[in-house]
Amino acid sequence: MALLALDAQLTVENSKTSKTVPMKDFFVLPEKNILRENILNSGDIITSVIVPSLPKNTSSAYIKVKERGAWDFAIVSIAAVIQNSGTMIQSGKIAFGGVAPIPWLDEKLSSRLKNLPVSKQNLRLLQDDVLTDADPLAQNSYKHTLAKNLTTRILENLTTI
Repeated sequence: MALLALDAQLTVENSKTSKTVPMKDFFVLPEKNILRENILNSGDIITSVIVPSLPKNTSSAYIKVKERGAWDFAIVSIAAVIQNSGTMIQSGKIAFGGVAPIPWLDEKLSSRLKNLPVSKQNLRLLQDDVLTDADPLAQNSYKHTLAKNLTTRILENLTTI
């Protein structure tokens, strides 16, 4: 999921071909194919992960909320990459884990970060934009609230307010 926020690419090879795949295109949603989690075919192997260099004044962070040990699956996790310019967020990407069948890059929320003045009020207002298209089930609706609060926390940690 952090690789998604970092715009990573994967090199996928088999005995006949080699291709580079953006991380955002690696996972497969159940509505596309209920029997697959990713695009790998029989014989495919990931041979490299390419993480582009971050621009100047860029920082990143990852938060994982879990029940017990570090080896547990995340209840909700969040990765953020933010490019700051003084008191302004120039651009950013936020990706979530544990809130969808695949790691989820919140494109709407990420677009709201562009040229956003950094203030506690603005960061808290972003909570309303977290996972706006989500349709949580009754048993996991708490994850939506957790994701909103983690978004504010990670942005406060990555910016200078």
